[in-house]
Amino acid sequence: MPSGANPAEDVVGKVLNKLKEEGLIAGFLQNRQSDRLDEEGIDFLIFLPSGFALPLQVKTCNSNDKRQYDGKLQEHKRKHPLVKFLICVRTNLLANESERLYSIVEKDLRSTMRRVTPL
Repeated sequence: MPSGANPAEDVVGKVLNKLKEEGLIAGFLQNRQSDRLDEEGIDFLIFLPSGFALPLQVKTCNSNDKRQYDGKLQEHKRKHPLVKFLICVRTNLLANESERLYSIVEKDLRSTMRRVTPL
């Protein structure tokens, strides 16, 4: 897994490793910056235990402003309408509140998994 180039993706990658160890996901691939899938709006391809794969886009959001998040979401949908899952990571929390940041990202990813995993 690439490291250091994108702190938001590094956070998501660490949380995905934890979810893999717990068996919530079967595994994942992280795309390299500027490769074909990255250009298509996919930063991670998450493999679910059901055999399905979930494409995920990661964005950096360093504001509590919902308009900033909504703007990034709308821009992503316009550019990449087939990639339905987007997570915004507040990397400004890394320095002083990293535990909180990892907890937020984990909660968001678990919520996403619940939305796509058949009952």
